[in-house]
Amino acid sequence: MNRILVFVVSVIWASGACAQNFVHQTEPTLPIGKSPGISNVCSLVGSVARIDVDNRRIQIGDRWLTFTESARFWQDRSIEKMRFLTIDISDIRVGDKIEAKHDKCCEKFATCIEWAKVQRAE
Repeated sequence: MNRILVFVVSVIWASGACAQNFVHQTEPTLPIGKSPGISNVCSLVGSVARIDVDNRRIQIGDRWLTFTESARFWQDRSIEKMRFLTIDISDIRVGDKIEAKHDKCCEKFATCIEWAKVQRAE
């Protein structure tokens, strides 16, 4: 009985880890504002107003957001029908459109950011 329980718990745990990994792998392929269950629910979409590269902070509208050390950044090139590029915070410019995902989805007003997708301003 204990072996079956351990097996079932292991399968459930592994499937959760695989699902989370799948989300992290597919996220850079979805355009800004198109992530199911994340866009405008767990993320903030807007234009970059100011950037503080040294402190890893970006202002979107009137909110300052801090990026975690492990935060990932992608350049959304879906309009050009091109693949996303991995970029650095220093590649982001004032005026760029950005979607930044809160580190903890349930905290709508969290200031720590896990990842961001950026679309170059024209």
